[in-house]
Amino acid sequence: MQRWVWTNPYLPQTLQISVVIAYFSAVIQILFTGVLGLNIFLFGIIGLTVLGAFGVANLRWWGYIISVVMAILPFVLDLMIVTANGDSLGKYFASLFLGPNIINTIFQIAILALLIHPMSWHYVKQNFEKTIP
Repeated sequence: MQRWVWTNPYLPQTLQISVVIAYFSAVIQILFTGVLGLNIFLFGIIGLTVLGAFGVANLRWWGYIISVVMAILPFVLDLMIVTANGDSLGKYFASLFLGPNIINTIFQIAILALLIHPMSWHYVKQNFEKTIP
């Protein structure tokens, strides 16, 4: 019988911390948005973030891929919105680092940095399962 876990104490520190931060950022996003304020798009983003962290905790390759994509996705979406509105890149960076989004930006950068850290990458290449059960 296979046992699924939410956190894995046998992961390297970088992967453990990225899993915990991903769960924490999902909870914070729900608290700040409110359960009634969640739309289907935001609910999907939060769900995929949790799914990616759960996959990483269970040594699944798909969890790692989802986690990396979900760490990059907010930056890509914000950049698409800024360019669609015709705003400058300066305004984009100002909205990331000078406004109320600074905490979210810090969490996303931390998750991405921890996931692509060489210690994480080597562990993922050696120990993660590439099959989908």
